[in-house]
Amino acid sequence: MNIHLIFSLFISLILVPSKSLGCNCGDSGPLSSTDPFDALGPWHQRHLDCGIPPFAYRLPQDAQAKIHAIWVNYQAGDECEQEQEQTRAIIMAIPEETRMQLFKGVCGPGFLKNESDEVRDRFMHVWFNDDMTIEQKQTEFRKLAQELLKNEESIARFAKFDQKLSEQISERHQTIQKLSVNAREAYNKWVNFRKQEHNFLSSLPPEIRAELGLM
Repeated sequence: MNIHLIFSLFISLILVPSKSLGCNCGDSGPLSSTDPFDALGPWHQRHLDCGIPPFAYRLPQDAQAKIHAIWVNYQAGDECEQEQEQTRAIIMAIPEETRMQLFKGVCGPGFLKNESDEVRDRFMHVWFNDDMTIEQKQTEFRKLAQELLKNEESIARFAKFDQKLSEQISERHQTIQKLSVNAREAYNKWVNFRKQEHNFLSSLPPEIRAELGLM
């Protein structure tokens, strides 16, 4: 069994990050395969990619200028850990309330892009509930979609999101079932350890997480 596959499935479907971990995402087009709320989408990524972030244009002018200066000499394929840390520090220096407004409607599911803040918050409350399993969240999402989504485009986007999430949940179950008894036992312990780590990191102040490179 490919341990990297197990790890990827685990991260994407078990450890859904809390709101406090921030996000790194851009706009998603109609029925985009890179829906920011997709289970493997950029809404869940902790780390920036190399290069100027696609959302940089949303930042204040002074922040944009600093970020462009960081990446001006970067060449594709080069190591970029230092540039990432510097970029992350600039983003985190922006007041939290300002960041929330800048990324409003971006860091979230494509099917909620044109919905009200109230509707978006109802879905986010479920998705960021660490006490719910991914299956429970999907069930609640379906209920909320039926209750709240009236726009045809939003409904179509949700249908695609729900289908992809179902496929990924099924793949995860199949992968786990193929594990040996001992491997499955180790996996379950690993899940608990990762949850504890997740809860600990989520409890840290944003400036500490940024200093540790977890934003």
